[in-house]
Amino acid sequence: MDTPHQTYHLAMPTRVDAAPARLAGAAATAKAAESRGDWMAAHEAWRLYRLIRDGQRDPDDLLVEGVELSALARELSRPG
Repeated sequence: MDTPHQTYHLAMPTRVDAAPARLAGAAATAKAAESRGDWMAAHEAWRLYRLIRDGQRDPDDLLVEGVELSALARELSRPG
């Protein structure tokens, strides 16, 4: 008996599956830039590394961290 809908399972890499390779690539790029003394490129590569790493975190943890940082910024911005 045929069903009206068939499910196809494709072996597509997910964002999390690709993350270790992307992290390693970003780290290698950053280290190469540092060894050349190209601090701007190194900074950008490490920034990308942190974005990839944070993309793997639990969204609720990121939200809690963002709320805490906002509260801290509000506290620090108050005069004397």
